[in-house]
Amino acid sequence: AIPGSWSSAWSRRSPCHPNPSSKQHSVDNSRQAMSSKAASFVRFTVQEGKLEEVVAALKDAAPGYRSLPGVLSLTFAQTGANEIRSCAVYDSMASLDANGPALKETLAGVVPLLAEGGFERAVGEVVVEA
Repeated sequence: AIPGSWSSAWSRRSPCHPNPSSKQHSVDNSRQAMSSKAASFVRFTVQEGKLEEVVAALKDAAPGYRSLPGVLSLTFAQTGANEIRSCAVYDSMASLDANGPALKETLAGVVPLLAEGGFERAVGEVVVEA
């Protein structure tokens, strides 16, 4: 079974930009020129002693997910002793939404290795790409 924290965090789409009305005019113009790519950021807090298992599971799962339609990139980084963060970039918000169930299924094997409340997700539209 998937813990409640996983399900609630998965379904909650937190905006990455806290105050959209504060954008400057020049930012709005450059955003219009860019495509409407979307990104998903996840923070995984791993149970003590389970980091290597989580990394191995992510390495196994990543290529299959990366090959789904609309997924442009998928990156995982260790950002703390028991923390991994991911960034997945999609060609559109529609692709992000459409691939959500596949990503949830892909990560289901990692969930039992996470600490309580160890999955936090935020999504948003890509505003700068270099």
